[in-house]
Amino acid sequence: MARNMLLILGFITGLCIDIFSNTPGMNAAACVVLAFTRPLFLRLFTPRDMLESIVPSFKTMGVSSFLKYTIVCVFTFLVILLTIEFFSFTTFSMLLMRILSSAVLTVVCIMAIESVRK
Repeated sequence: MARNMLLILGFITGLCIDIFSNTPGMNAAACVVLAFTRPLFLRLFTPRDMLESIVPSFKTMGVSSFLKYTIVCVFTFLVILLTIEFFSFTTFSMLLMRILSSAVLTVVCIMAIESVRK
């Protein structure tokens, strides 16, 4: 997928989440950053010959690579989203704890869904 289209889809996805959760642009910003860095993360965790036609999953990437890719993407998204939400580093320990707990829950849910999916 072209990078411009990926950025537009990331923005639209984030904007839809923002509209329904009443958060002014926070998810849109996090989704655009994730869409911008996604090709880099795919290059890090996939073999070069599979890079053009890859759809991230257990089957195409393997469990280990998919888990690494998922963790990096989830952490990137949550760091951006929760840093914008907190908008302060005075409670850095609370921010870090929230990022870690949300990341663990999200990665577990993604892995559970991926293991059920054919």
